[in-house]
Amino acid sequence: MLRDESQMQSCVEKFMRRGLCCEFTTRNFRFQNVEFDVVGYSGEDNTFHIVECKKSAKAAGIGHAFGQLLAYKAVLHQAGFKFLKEVIQHKPELVDLVTEKGLQAKFYVALTDDACKNVELLRVMKKYLGDVGIIRVERNGKCRDYINVKEEGKNYEICKSKTVIVPITRVFTHDEFLRAVESRLRTKLNGTRFAEFKTYKLVNKSYGDYQKFWYRHKSYHFEVLLRKRKYVEVGLHLEGGKDDNYSLYKYFKERRNVIHDKVGPEVKMGKWGNRGWRRVFEHLPRKELTEENAEIVANKLANYITVLQPMLEEWENSR
Repeated sequence: MLRDESQMQSCVEKFMRRGLCCEFTTRNFRFQNVEFDVVGYSGEDNTFHIVECKKSAKAAGIGHAFGQLLAYKAVLHQAGFKFLKEVIQHKPELVDLVTEKGLQAKFYVALTDDACKNVELLRVMKKYLGDVGIIRVERNGKCRDYINVKEEGKNYEICKSKTVIVPITRVFTHDEFLRAVESRLRTKLNGTRFAEFKTYKLVNKSYGDYQKFWYRHKSYHFEVLLRKRKYVEVGLHLEGGKDDNYSLYKYFKERRNVIHDKVGPEVKMGKWGNRGWRRVFEHLPRKELTEENAEIVANKLANYITVLQPMLEEWENSR
């Protein structure tokens, strides 16, 4: 005899390991102010199995169980990548999952024998939530993937769950984002004469974090600057001697039209700091630091390098 939903969860967890081939399972998994009753992962089909247990046989209780799964889905759609990171804390072996573009999930309600006798209500629920499966939990705790229907016998079809693809949007920390930009930049410049650059990164600063990229002289470096909650700057910083900075700055200003044609009309030129520094730069809107935005910044930086580095070398060689 099932005493409560906690015992029901225990029975479902055993079923997930045996019947759904889950090598990882956990109960009462708290995430984003929501508690998932039972969560499991099967490497066999690379799928998460998520179950809401409900001991009540009343129509309201059954409806609530199906409705709770909608909340689970909404949370995963909003924070799929964070969900993966939380799971990895419980099961470090699943770390490779963070590279996936989306996670596969199946959702189920676990209901008692008495609740599963209300076949018409279950059919209505399945009509609107057809991807949700049903796990029937018998009084003795055994779980079944079918319900008994008069004049039909065992109905497996109504209990089937369909795979849902939950998109994963990875949001980087500043350090992770800069590493992602560097990695993509190396890929884009691979095979060109700009492939071998030096770099320096500084993070966890109150005013913002940055990474420098340079070739001959660190004083003249390309930079990605992350200003917190403001913008992302991409550009070439001229931080050498005052006279050299001005000479090089003037050299670039004389070629402003070429730079705008090849890099983009958003490029600006101006003073930088109070040490006689100059810069050729632009500000990108500050958005979430996602893989998509790392790709955008890396593309922009690669463009700056391939256009401005040859000009910088021409100026150096002309002196």
